[in-house]
Amino acid sequence: MNDELYRNITARSGVELRPANEDGIRQLQALSFPLNAVAFYRTAEPTSCAEINEARLLPIHDVVEENTNYVPGAYIHPHGYVVVATSSATAPVVLLSHEMIGSDSTKDEVERLAKRVAPAFDRFLESFGAGTLDKVPNYEFRRE
Repeated sequence: MNDELYRNITARSGVELRPANEDGIRQLQALSFPLNAVAFYRTAEPTSCAEINEARLLPIHDVVEENTNYVPGAYIHPHGYVVVATSSATAPVVLLSHEMIGSDSTKDEVERLAKRVAPAFDRFLESFGAGTLDKVPNYEFRRE
């Protein structure tokens, strides 16, 4: 990650970025966050919710809440997804509507509703920082 990207996110969102504490990093690792997402937070955790063009980048505390207590995170996390990140270093970042996901959602349903918005976390950050992130979720299952 680079300082220019961090400055752009701070300038556009009005939220400062700072290194996360080790407890926060351990929480991300416990959620199976990809290494590049953990690396970003290790050096540049938002001090509060950073919003650019109605897309949000969350601080670790909120990420943990989203993935353990809120929809869709609490329902999709068991299927290998995490909110505001990817499930592995090379996996895409996807958008899922909380209106379409429930406690009874199957892995197949989650996969069909998952809309790819970036090929990896670093590209997500670039789109987020530029204010060009696609924010329209799939409301219908994709046809294969």
